[in-house]
Amino acid sequence: MYLEQMILKNNAHEKALNIVEMHEGLDFQYRGQAHANRLINFVQQNLVCRHRLSRSLISHDEQNDVYKNKCSTVLELAPICKDDLVILPPKL
Repeated sequence: MYLEQMILKNNAHEKALNIVEMHEGLDFQYRGQAHANRLINFVQQNLVCRHRLSRSLISHDEQNDVYKNKCSTVLELAPICKDDLVILPPKL
């Protein structure tokens, strides 16, 4: 809930083509990787998360040497609850 409020407040969803509510989170769809990276950087700056990127080939034109890829990025947020004990390093 907190993440959704932060995204709306800072217009981090501005370039999203479609946002779908899933069972375990939200699915943002973007036209380009640069737009998705903007949201990824925003979430990484504000929350503790793990980032994974996967790429799959959709089509390849051998005559023009053009490749079309589908990129999927997964951000897994740390499941911290209100009453959890969190230990931070002294530098933080």
